[in-house]
Amino acid sequence: MDNRTLTAVILSLLVWYGWMVFFAPPPTVEADALGDTDAAVLAEAGVASDARDSDGSTEGALGVEAPPVVEAQELGLALCGMTASMSTGNGAVRALQLPGHEARYDIQPLWSHLGAAVSGTWKPYGDPPGTVELISDLGRAFVAGGGDAREPLGPVEVVEASDDVLTTRRVVEGRVEVLRTLRAVPGDPCRLELVVQWHNRGTTPWTRGLWVGVHDLLHPHVSQYDTEPRPIALIDGYLETWDDLDDTAPPAAVDGAAGAFGMAGHYFAAVALPASDTGRIWAGAIPAPEGTPTPEGLEGPARLHGVQWVDDAPLAAGADRTAVFTLFAGPKESDTLAAVDERLTSLISLGWLSFIAWPLLWLLKQCFQIAGNWGVAILLLVLLVKGLFFRMTQRAFESTQAMQALQPEVKRIQEQYKDNPEQMNQQMFALWKEHGVSPVGGCLPMLAQMPVWFALYSVLLSAVELYHTEFLYLHDLSQPDPYMISPAIVTGIMFGQQFIMPTANLDPAQARMMRIMPLVFGLLFFSFPSGLVIYIFVNTLLSMLQQLYIKRTFHLKAAVAEGTGGN
Repeated sequence: MDNRTLTAVILSLLVWYGWMVFFAPPPTVEADALGDTDAAVLAEAGVASDARDSDGSTEGALGVEAPPVVEAQELGLALCGMTASMSTGNGAVRALQLPGHEARYDIQPLWSHLGAAVSGTWKPYGDPPGTVELISDLGRAFVAGGGDAREPLGPVEVVEASDDVLTTRRVVEGRVEVLRTLRAVPGDPCRLELVVQWHNRGTTPWTRGLWVGVHDLLHPHVSQYDTEPRPIALIDGYLETWDDLDDTAPPAAVDGAAGAFGMAGHYFAAVALPASDTGRIWAGAIPAPEGTPTPEGLEGPARLHGVQWVDDAPLAAGADRTAVFTLFAGPKESDTLAAVDERLTSLISLGWLSFIAWPLLWLLKQCFQIAGNWGVAILLLVLLVKGLFFRMTQRAFESTQAMQALQPEVKRIQEQYKDNPEQMNQQMFALWKEHGVSPVGGCLPMLAQMPVWFALYSVLLSAVELYHTEFLYLHDLSQPDPYMISPAIVTGIMFGQQFIMPTANLDPAQARMMRIMPLVFGLLFFSFPSGLVIYIFVNTLLSMLQQLYIKRTFHLKAAVAEGTGGN
């Protein structure tokens, strides 16, 4: 591989990773922002602020009585392996937790406790974690209504409440009665059925939309390594995640067929999947109830971020409409999601190389079936991937070593034909052809493996299978190493690898760049999940041993050849 090709490959890798970590934009969503001039669009989509009927009147209750005004009651919910609460003051499901799963550890790296200002006992994994919370106590999930979702929610009346069913009743603007029923699905630990019935008891059509929404108090800005739940939706079968939230943007329509919507982090999700594709997805911020605290580091009134499913078809006077949803709350484990609905597997985002990542995830699971430990499964996965590319890597290292041996002759040709570049290139190609080597022979195999490495990066960064799994001294392979042992070892091994790699065909500037690359990547390893660092450690170690073996056998072959030639 010539100097320019090597430089381009290295710089491309650094630029790609730097962009992914620091500059990757949030998913682009085509939307029509709702402003003061968009009242017509707003009314058609069902979230208009104008409370008038289609004929301009302000008709009140016709044929339906509002729920009686009584003091709000707090109801505890325990359905399908999850717990939540609901206040009859607004009917919103909140404080949704998964008691069978522990929350993520609060990692406290060793370096953060080396300063003089820090006192007390060092706890690498923080205090014992509580349970996983997908919707906070300040959220409002699986709310059903009509009209403007930004308006305060009215009270609900509990129609039926048992261990398996909860039905509530709300009246929107004295006209539309909304019955919402949450029903457990027998034998399924993660699934609920949500049935919403809207009844227009007015004398004119309801044209302001019918909706079901999920919103919560979220910090607008997180990194790709954070596991805080974020608003998500499946649009035309593709996952949209709103990572970087605009705290001032009103709800806006998203183009495309609506699929599942709700909240999800790296490893868990609470979503609703509509049975039909009649609705649209709206995403954005809505005002938080009065008294809601503003997230730390932000200013101004608090906002709730989220998504809602909207059916904007008019509801005729006296007509009813029913929408059925499957609710899922649990881990984003592919087999579990597929058992609920095959479409939900799209909630697992394995990046743009998912067609490679999915087979690798399957392979990782098979390794676990053999090993019984996810850390050992990662080691087996390294061996399998290494074996798959062994011969290709072998040829790459041999080609690099051969190019190293030819460097004296290459330099002689460069010096002899320095005034005739065309003749110099012809002589160089003739030399390479004579010895059966290629300047790109050591580069192409590496390029062929890059898609596999990137896919493995996505798998090991996103697989819930590694969540709260222990290996050696590590308590959670999905979290960084708080002791900083594994990233420090990997960085050291990568430095050592540079000293056994042939560098004679590199100019001094490129050689210096190769020397500092382990430091550049090593700094990133301290924020990687420890399961990923273990993979990199074993892979680098095996590559280093393979290089040493090839270097040794290459010199032995050269010595034998010299001895044979002297006889």
